[in-house]
Parts: sequence; structure tokens; C-alpha cells
Amino acid sequence: MNDLLNFVKPKKEQYMTATFYARKPLLTSDYGVKFRYKKLDPKRQTFEQPIQNLYTEGSVTAISTNAVLPFVVGSYVYLQDGGLYTITEIGTHEDNSAVHLIFKNCIDDEIVLRLLEVENENDLEDAGV
Repeated sequence: MNDLLNFVKPKKEQYMTATFYARKPLLTSDYGVKFRYKKLDPKRQTFEQPIQNLYTEGSVTAISTNAVLPFVVGSYVYLQDGGLYTITEIGTHEDNSAVHLIFKNCIDDEIVLRLLEVENENDLEDAGV
């Protein structure tokens, strides 16, 4: 019955699971850290980006997460859809509330990652902790 209810009235935001790797995983014994994310529209809305959006249509994606991990440009993320991606940009989406007047980092802030798909040469599957 629950499956029917989920189908009829889906949640507004669906969270998926990914695995973060500080360096490119080469062996199945390389372990990463799991975190939850939601997909975003990979296209940017700024003026200078429409041409770049056309060139990188299929291999770029964007996700947001609340995970507190050491995300660095050049590190790797294995998404739930089975793709291995490298981080090309890191940004934050801040909730502009009164909490930011008191605290520098708020738990409601989301980290936005732009990812570029890379070839998974060894067909490594997810091996997260």
C-alpha cells in the first residue's frame, strides 16, 4: 500500500546516495564516504554560460548536499546512477535568515557541486563505508 501512496503523491525532494573519494578510486578495495544528495539542473542561468551549456550537455551534472565532507575541486564522487564524476566547482546555497547573523556556518546551508563525468576504466562499483 505504501508503494501506491508514494507513486500517487511523490515527495517533493528525492534524496539519493553517493560516495565521496578524495582521490580517484583504482581498486575495489578503495573505500569512500557515503553521503546523501539531490539532483539539480546542471545548466547555469548566468549570461556567459549558454555556450558552455551546449558543449557539455551530456557529461555534466549538479548535485546539492548538506554533508560536511572535505569536498575539493578534483576529488571524485560515485553517484547512485552508476557514474563516476570529478568535482569541477563547489558553491554554497545559503538560507538568508537571521541565523547567519549569529553563526558563520548554518546547518541549513547546502553545498552545490558541479560534476563532470569521467571514464570508469576498471568498471569499479560503489565501495563506500
